[in-house]
Amino acid sequence: MLYRRRFCRSRKMRCQEIFWDFDGTLFDTYPRITRAFMRGLEDAGITTTYETAFARVKVSLGHAARLYAGEAGISESVLSEGYRRHAEDEGIDGFRLFPDTKETLERIVEAGGHHYLYTHRGETALPALDHAGIIGLFRDAVTGKMGFPLKPAPEALQYLMHRWKLRSEDCLMVGDRVIDVQAGLNAGMAGVMLDPDGLCPDMPGVFRCRDMKEFARWIAQEAK
Repeated sequence: MLYRRRFCRSRKMRCQEIFWDFDGTLFDTYPRITRAFMRGLEDAGITTTYETAFARVKVSLGHAARLYAGEAGISESVLSEGYRRHAEDEGIDGFRLFPDTKETLERIVEAGGHHYLYTHRGETALPALDHAGIIGLFRDAVTGKMGFPLKPAPEALQYLMHRWKLRSEDCLMVGDRVIDVQAGLNAGMAGVMLDPDGLCPDMPGVFRCRDMKEFARWIAQEAK
């Protein structure tokens, strides 16, 4: 569903300060995350289907751990630790950009925009950007190592906005989950939901698209 609302007001480029989530937004990592989570479930003697695990993990890892732990009558921390044990089994080569991502980032920079990363992922986030050849396209980043409250809390975004003296009306948060976009809304900026699997609910006033190509078309239209 495409929303026609004009979100930002900059005359040259209406959405020139773009804040990006990592997992499921820039990188197609949820299959990798789901496989790692399922290995942790297997360690705890729990069997499940990939489809069920994927849908639960897509909400958040904490959500998935709580549901499975409650069903199995075990501690949530056992499953969280099981995931962490297997999280990097597939190595840095397992981080794959979604199609058209690098090209879209480059076009936005060429048009005068700036990119910022906001992710709960810790020490693997920036090396993955570097490995994918896109780290130079990002002006700044907040990762899980910095200790900000988790999304949808707005403090990390507010920190970046203050650091770079940005106006909220020039900013856009792009993510694949409700908590990503809600963090942006809580910080006073607009939001875009990238939902390739069609798992997220509609959010009033939020642009929603299936893939990076559709997002690129929209951002180009907004720049006119």
